[in-house]
Amino acid sequence: MDARRSGDDNIYQIDNDHEVVDSMIDHRQNSDESQDSWLKRGVCFYIEFQNLSYSVPINKGKRKKILQNATGCFEPGKLTAVVGPSGAGKSTLLSIISGVKSSNVKGSIKINDREKIDGNIYRKQICYIPQEFTLHPLLTTKETLYIAARLKLGQGYSTIKSHFIVNNIAKSLGLMNCLDTAAGKLSGGEKKRLLIGIEIVTKPAVLLLDEPTSGLDSVSSNQVINLLHSMSKSGCTVACAVHQPSSQMISEFDNIIVIEQGRTLYCGPREDVLDTFKEAGYITPHFYNIVEFVLEVVTNRCDENLKNLAKINAVKYVQWKSQCEFYKNGTYIGCT
Repeated sequence: MDARRSGDDNIYQIDNDHEVVDSMIDHRQNSDESQDSWLKRGVCFYIEFQNLSYSVPINKGKRKKILQNATGCFEPGKLTAVVGPSGAGKSTLLSIISGVKSSNVKGSIKINDREKIDGNIYRKQICYIPQEFTLHPLLTTKETLYIAARLKLGQGYSTIKSHFIVNNIAKSLGLMNCLDTAAGKLSGGEKKRLLIGIEIVTKPAVLLLDEPTSGLDSVSSNQVINLLHSMSKSGCTVACAVHQPSSQMISEFDNIIVIEQGRTLYCGPREDVLDTFKEAGYITPHFYNIVEFVLEVVTNRCDENLKNLAKINAVKYVQWKSQCEFYKNGTYIGCT
């Protein structure tokens, strides 16, 4: 049985005219579905990466390792936080998973337990939002979303349908009050939500974001993360790199991946991260922010203890992965 994303979430569902949403991506993929029918619209994406390594040249004959055998997964229906100190490889990991970086990459990336996939189809189903982005400052919110809809959905959509889609996305993202405001005059949080709106026009199966809360205050940051949490519950695979999130913000995440010097030190449920670190000899003080504690551990590191942590995580990761809904029955419970 194909794992399909739920249409219950109002971010993706357009009132009662659901056939508009259902055909958003279908018209772009009819020619490809015969080759990879399992990648058709609505299929959830369970992404697993194994032993990913990536390096860049720095001097003649020398290379700098950015990722070193990083292993982990992004679950559909779950919001995953990728955390680690600056320069740990968080952004590089997301850009490799999204396909932005593809050269000099070693290791494997599996989609729904398949390694050989059509790259063109995969790229149509995945959206990557980098930390630095540019919006046309003179276009209004409505104009920006409308142009995105016309370009992404193609000529098969009338002006009326495009405006209908734009209004419903704006409503879902809390942008109705600034539809006629130029993008250059939007607040930081409104710009982030507008950028997300541009990407979800085609209902992507995977949404990857590089530090979406960077430069935002706590209220705007929580709004963005709450939005991503809601999107994930529709069956979308959502993962983002975050830098020092608040305790309230981190509570919205289902899974956490900890990266240090390109290595995966933890990948699993948020509620298990402290127990895993405790097994490696790291005791968390009471009422301490989880991510702040993790960052302190990996920054003031003892290499032997971190190696032990990596070994413990490797064992627990295999156990946790075997309990994931996708591995139990080939589908995901939130995608029926």
